[in-house]
Amino acid sequence: IKKYSIMYIKKSIVSDFKKNGVVKVKNLVPKKVINKCLKELFIKKDYKTAQRDGNVVFDSFGKKKTVKYLQHAQNYIPIFFQLFNSQILQVAKKLLNQDVYFECMGIHNKAPKFGTDTPYHQDNFYFCLSPPFALTAYIPLEKQDKTNGELKYIRSSHKKGVMQHYPSKIKAFSSGLKKQSYKESEIIFPKLNVGDVVFHHCNIVHGAEGNNSKKKNRNAVAIKIVGKDAKIDKNQFKIYQKFRSKNRKFA
Repeated sequence: IKKYSIMYIKKSIVSDFKKNGVVKVKNLVPKKVINKCLKELFIKKDYKTAQRDGNVVFDSFGKKKTVKYLQHAQNYIPIFFQLFNSQILQVAKKLLNQDVYFECMGIHNKAPKFGTDTPYHQDNFYFCLSPPFALTAYIPLEKQDKTNGELKYIRSSHKKGVMQHYPSKIKAFSSGLKKQSYKESEIIFPKLNVGDVVFHHCNIVHGAEGNNSKKKNRNAVAIKIVGKDAKIDKNQFKIYQKFRSKNRKFA
């Protein structure tokens, strides 16, 4: 998707979102803001409060330890609020065709050499929303490619509804789909650069490989945006909570 004026969201963006379940908007977040966030992120921090709240998951390899996932990131590193701008909200409103609201944001990281893979999953297994009026605005803080764990989507899979998930032992991802192979034509690699934002439907199947690079981090922010007509599915929420409680034992 090419750069466009926020005052006029192209119909093609909406139709692509309906068809494929995912769209990319280039240069939607100022790089200066992202650089400020990265600078703050790399300052050594005490995550005791986040640990107490159950909102941080660490990855470790030998003596090395790094944050893998920080839920409600803006509460612990306030500058990350600046990533959530009015333009992102306007695009989300147009894509979901209803008024929307910000719910939360999280930082996902894959550290060089030992950042683990992200299992194929659907966000809505975690969101537990019915009807599924929600999306994720995914903001790469660093360039992504196949060496450091590039995000990948299964084209049009959001049309199939929420599929059966299974408990996962991968840290910060309590649930995933059974492993299966997809045709190359079915997989979308958005090729993300700093400043881009990917909007993906809460039901689309997506995942990522681990970080096999020697030096490149793979930090990104995922912002959950929910439509006003979405409701919590209580039965689904019970299943999610059960899986989550088991997974946090590996955190």
